Amino acid sequence: ETLSPTYRLTVGIPGKSNALAIARRLGVPGEVIDQANDILHAGDQQADDLINDIRRRREQAAEELVNAERTRTDVEELRRRAARSLREADQTRREAREIATLEIEQELQSARKLLGELERSRTMVERERTAASSGREVSAQISEALDATQQARRRRSPQPPVVQQRRPVRAGDRVRIHSLQQNGEVLSVDGNDAMVQMGALRSRVAVGDLERTSGLGDDGVGESNRASQPLAQATPDVSTETDIRGLRAADVEPRLEQYLQDAYLTGLPWVRIIHGKGTGALRKVVRDVLQSNPVVERSETARQNEGGDGATVAWLRSG
Repeated sequence: ETLSPTYRLTVGIPGKSNALAIARRLGVPGEVIDQANDILHAGDQQADDLINDIRRRREQAAEELVNAERTRTDVEELRRRAARSLREADQTRREAREIATLEIEQELQSARKLLGELERSRTMVERERTAASSGREVSAQISEALDATQQARRRRSPQPPVVQQRRPVRAGDRVRIHSLQQNGEVLSVDGNDAMVQMGALRSRVAVGDLERTSGLGDDGVGESNRASQPLAQATPDVSTETDIRGLRAADVEPRLEQYLQDAYLTGLPWVRIIHGKGTGALRKVVRDVLQSNPVVERSETARQNEGGDGATVAWLRSG
């Protein structure tokens, strides 16, 4: 209606003539236009049809080209997405491998640390065992030396004279054992030997070494007053070392008190109490007992080669 150009110029392709259509729109009489159509040659009509077919095919090809381009774009996008997915999967795999490697390394470090601690513990146990063994050897040597000294002292001491008894010693008599300077009670007599009870100790002693301190004679008269010295608590052989590891804290105090009393009566100058390190509960009980016991002069932690913190040495007062 406005006669504005609505066409698109395509160079190289013949176009269709719209002259009659334009003339009709411009108001040319219809009979004139009909006569013009009649005058047109049939070949011209075929040419128009051919041009229209070419145009239609060209437009179809252009549309297919657009579709192909769109498809190519879609394929390229899919390719980019696939590549991105592959990169992300590869990154995830690397991160998982790094995490697994880190966790394995941490486990290995923990295992190495545990092995180191076990090795240190084993070394400490071996050192304590070696120190305890050395301490026992030293204690045994000291005990042997003390025994040898006491035996030599007895050999150097003059033998007590044989006491003439008004009647033979018999079971139930209170007697004085001169070689041991101890009092005791006769349990039985077998020839020239008698079994004598001295506190917690029983010993076979020669009858000639005994002096009756109480008991009735043949005439019913007491032959001797009871010795003014009270009956001493005899003690068996006492080691310079005692091991209380494994005992309960409640059982340590009475046992340690008895051990200190026996060691004091035996004449030991010092003793060593092995209590181990552990939680320190036994060490505390031992230190408390040593601090309050009257026969203990002082105490100190054992030297490293004698047990270190796992043992305590107590020096006893001299009689």
